[in-house]
Amino acid sequence: MMDMIKSRWILLKRHRLKLIFWLFIPLFVTVGAVYVTSNVSEGFRVPVAVVDEADVEETDRIIKGLEESNYIRIDQFENSEKDDALRVLEQYQYDSVLVFGEDFEDKILSGERRNMVETYYTDRSFAYSTVKELLASLIQESLNSQRITEQIQDLEMELFNETTIESETILETKNQIDMDSNLVSQNFTFKGKETMEQNDSTIDPWLIWAYVSLLTTVFIFEFVTRETRSETKQRFLYLNYSFKAFMITSFLAMLIVMYMIDLVTLLIIKAMFDQSVSIVSLLIYRAIVNIIVFIVAFYSRSKLSLYRNGLGLIGVLLGLHIIMPFLNGISNFHPVIALVENNNNFVMLFVTILVLTVCLGRNRNARS
Repeated sequence: MMDMIKSRWILLKRHRLKLIFWLFIPLFVTVGAVYVTSNVSEGFRVPVAVVDEADVEETDRIIKGLEESNYIRIDQFENSEKDDALRVLEQYQYDSVLVFGEDFEDKILSGERRNMVETYYTDRSFAYSTVKELLASLIQESLNSQRITEQIQDLEMELFNETTIESETILETKNQIDMDSNLVSQNFTFKGKETMEQNDSTIDPWLIWAYVSLLTTVFIFEFVTRETRSETKQRFLYLNYSFKAFMITSFLAMLIVMYMIDLVTLLIIKAMFDQSVSIVSLLIYRAIVNIIVFIVAFYSRSKLSLYRNGLGLIGVLLGLHIIMPFLNGISNFHPVIALVENNNNFVMLFVTILVLTVCLGRNRNARS
């Protein structure tokens, strides 16, 4: 075993730098792509200035709701900076300005519904109506919370002649109920598998990584095509182990190296983007991809043929990625979909191992 690993290391001597490059390029491309798309999407958010003169818990909650919107960028000004915000608005650097007055909390407590917030806009404020509607819905939510709190405390006073439940406790319970019953971000169960459905437009880094990793694996395994079609295999007639055993050992050694790099990638992507997949799904995906590409490289007649076949394979997977979600029950057989959805694709792994075994057993080029 060690002799074959040393032989592999010697044969890759001229290609080591290129090999290292292809091993790490999926991580670099994924990080760069997610970073660029995040910055671009952030740049398309509508800038809105907020002046919080009330500085109470209700305004903090409403401002947080505005910040959670996918299309609004909130810039908050201090109490004394209202004139500064309006001056910037006049320079068309903001779409609108929202001012929470000092009497905002009193208006909430009294149940007032009109003139709750001062709003300013210009003739170029194309998103003002949408921002105003979102603001109105958040204020209505605050009014409803206040009304629920008053009704519960009044009911408790009527029944027990005392109020033992604090307003904060009632609001926390209501928020938890809202979160648990929110259909925009809810746990759904499909055929026994629980998934989290979220209204999140951020690009999935693992989707990028999966396809880039598949492409780079094609370039990494070019040594299989090169050595299978060259005179290298003739040397094994004088060695104690066969060319087939050497290629299998090379495949396993490369798989272990790529496993280690994939685990590092898992930690980095999770730390940077808080996006993770299960280790089992990642290991299965790597094994399936390596086996498929190894078979393609084994039967390719030249490096050009390998690249052409590899691009064709990626094209097929991309096409299937689009149509397979509409086909019930078989989308899990797609290696990329299975990885992104954290499905342990053992069936596909078994099939690819079986195909690899048959190919190596029947192909004459694998014999010394």
